[in-house]
Amino acid sequence: MLKVIMEATGGNGKIKLFFDLSYHGSKEDARRLEPILRDFKPHVVCFEQTLSSRESARRQQSLITSTRFGVTGDHPQHNFVREMHRLFRKHNIRRAFVLERASHDVSNEIGKKQKQSAELGDRAIALFFNGNSTAAIKVFRKSVELDALTVRKREHSAKRVISNLYAELIKEFPELAHEGEIRVAVKYGVMHTALYKHALQSGFKDVRRIVRPTVFDLESAHVRSVLFGLNPPQTDQDTARLIVSSLIMSQGNRLGVSPDRMDRYSNAIALGVTLAQFRRISKKLAEKQAPTIVSAFRSEGIPFPETKKEINDFLSKRKQLVPENWRERIAEKLKLIGLKRR
Repeated sequence: MLKVIMEATGGNGKIKLFFDLSYHGSKEDARRLEPILRDFKPHVVCFEQTLSSRESARRQQSLITSTRFGVTGDHPQHNFVREMHRLFRKHNIRRAFVLERASHDVSNEIGKKQKQSAELGDRAIALFFNGNSTAAIKVFRKSVELDALTVRKREHSAKRVISNLYAELIKEFPELAHEGEIRVAVKYGVMHTALYKHALQSGFKDVRRIVRPTVFDLESAHVRSVLFGLNPPQTDQDTARLIVSSLIMSQGNRLGVSPDRMDRYSNAIALGVTLAQFRRISKKLAEKQAPTIVSAFRSEGIPFPETKKEINDFLSKRKQLVPENWRERIAEKLKLIGLKRR
């Protein structure tokens, strides 16, 4: 309690925080931030960026608020960043801030672990294609464990900055010291609700949040449970399904399908795959009994996607996981918490 009081006295008590916890992988995801930019009128917007050195964080901040923007390509993630840039200019947001910042040594350590996790994931997939399903499961489990570790370290870094956010912001934007109240919007993935809970204990003038309807892919759901200290046991079948989910998500990424739709699709398919099917598919791929991954899965009656249309058709036949009027419900919540009065 004394720590919180000291932080508030040090300046956090002048800050109003508004968290928008949602997907951040498409143009539509970026647009959901607009009511907050328009009505909350933040002095600063914090956005998610994998743990960086302070110098790298500043470069990212300058990029998103610059008048010239060089991100090209038509991938959903590129569209998200471009739309964020457009909204910043439209609503005259001149200050962006990266919460995850650390020394070069710490950021390099995280970078190495992320690379190691990715390499283990790639190795597991290669083992799966070569027919060694048992080794694939073992290696992929290590990859997920490393992934959870890096996410935990990222959150630790962000929490440290949140605890002393006023001082960090004044250091970056000295002109804010003259403001009687500083409004800060935080755009982060729903994976990181722990940051909101930490902010509640960090002496801010006010902390609010909106959590958008979200479906986690299997790996993200597992990592999230680890972050909350649940540490669920992983059977071989559980890990096999994580691998299948990863393969489907990668296919959706190549097809340019937005992450929220792929999360729903991959979960629906992967959760129905048995360990025996997983092993048979691995063997078929290794022995060339099936020419492609699509045909290998389909030989087991599993609808591995080949086109974006197949994914859309599949999802259109399934029950909506979120209400169709969720945008209106969020707009109503914005009114209830008094955004337009600020």
